[in-house]
Amino acid sequence: MTLDAAEIDLSKTFEMGQGYVALSRLKKLENLELKGLNEMALRVDGLAHKADLRFQELSDDADNAFKLEELELLAKTFLRDNGGLIDKKEITKNKNKLKEKAQGKQSTYEVTLMHLKQQVSLKEIAEIRGLTAGTISGHLIKIRKDHPEEDLNYYKPKSSLLKKVKAVYDKQPKNTPISLNAIYNKLSGSVNYDEIKLAVAFIQD
Repeated sequence: MTLDAAEIDLSKTFEMGQGYVALSRLKKLENLELKGLNEMALRVDGLAHKADLRFQELSDDADNAFKLEELELLAKTFLRDNGGLIDKKEITKNKNKLKEKAQGKQSTYEVTLMHLKQQVSLKEIAEIRGLTAGTISGHLIKIRKDHPEEDLNYYKPKSSLLKKVKAVYDKQPKNTPISLNAIYNKLSGSVNYDEIKLAVAFIQD
């Protein structure tokens, strides 16, 4: 048990170690109100003290037996052999997947928006979420349309790209779904699909 605060009475402690066990439950000793204390409460068992000293010796021996680089390699091998993650990107991706799962009811767009607000790059969002950069760019189109109040200009592409895509975009039939393929073909492949999506997200202002 870990406690934020506690009121403890150790005046009737009858075994060595009981005082330590009780007091160590608290995160901060300043949040302790000690109502009583006796001599036994703070007494340490001789065997426990000897064992603690021996553990410290063994720990020192282990530190001296290996270089830091060797310990790091052993730790990574242990983690990998037991199904753990070592790569920082994989760890971050796994954490965020768990976070998304815990959030449960949030739509995939809301989760992307959460990252966008933190100005995480589209590539990093894609890696974190296990999606493609193109999918995230597609999310940005819908998010910009549904949340015009959000300031996402951090992701706004260069004006040269916007002008190039807008020139073709404006010629598309009104009240029809956006044809990214048509824009791509009109531009003769000089702009890739991800760039087109990014531009479209900011053309719709």
